[in-house]
Amino acid sequence: MAHTKTLQFNVSAWLYGGMVAVLLLGLIFAARQSSAADRYTFLMRGDVMKLDAANKNIHVYIRHVNSAAEHDAGQTIEIDVRSATFYNYDSKQRKVRTTLGSLAVGDEVVIRGTGGSGIYNADWVVENDNLVKVLGTVDTQDVSNNFLKVEIESVTFQSTGKAYKANIFKKGAVVRVYYDEDSVKFISRDGNAMRADEIANNGEKITLKNIKVKYGSRFEADAAAPVSEITDGKHL
Repeated sequence: MAHTKTLQFNVSAWLYGGMVAVLLLGLIFAARQSSAADRYTFLMRGDVMKLDAANKNIHVYIRHVNSAAEHDAGQTIEIDVRSATFYNYDSKQRKVRTTLGSLAVGDEVVIRGTGGSGIYNADWVVENDNLVKVLGTVDTQDVSNNFLKVEIESVTFQSTGKAYKANIFKKGAVVRVYYDEDSVKFISRDGNAMRADEIANNGEKITLKNIKVKYGSRFEADAAAPVSEITDGKHL
């Protein structure tokens, strides 16, 4: 009789343990299924705020998103790019392969990948072409803070000559163009080298080539290839 009770107990324990194991496996499977269901495909456009090449991630302020990621708009998020393919545009507006090293803080990027539970993984990252040419007149020259204020005649893509965000940078608008005096080329109307402080605040014509637009609206001239050129006194 005792043997029978022991056998019944062992069988019951075995069945109970099996049921618990099945239940646990079911919960784990359900959790994984739920986690997978929470993942979504995002398509985002925004500005690089921070680069971490060592850990293969970038922090991006999101300005535009697809409907699946609309809750991410207006936030700065960390995106894992270790498995991403990188692209930018060459001088003929062809999309070409590049690397994480080609990105800089302030660059505008378009990113596709998957997100969910605060984790974002990029499939590809495209650096938009924001290299422009500006024609205008000098409004203000601030040598102390290294910027020119220019009343716009036109802003065009350096590569194609087509209008750049004409609905935003309209003729007659005034923008600041920041520069690095030690490396940007300043050229007189006669084609000679000049200093930044030789540009006067007298409403004269000015041409600015190879200017990068960062953070969506900040015009910057620098020595990065192709080197920015600022020509005083005429439009080219």
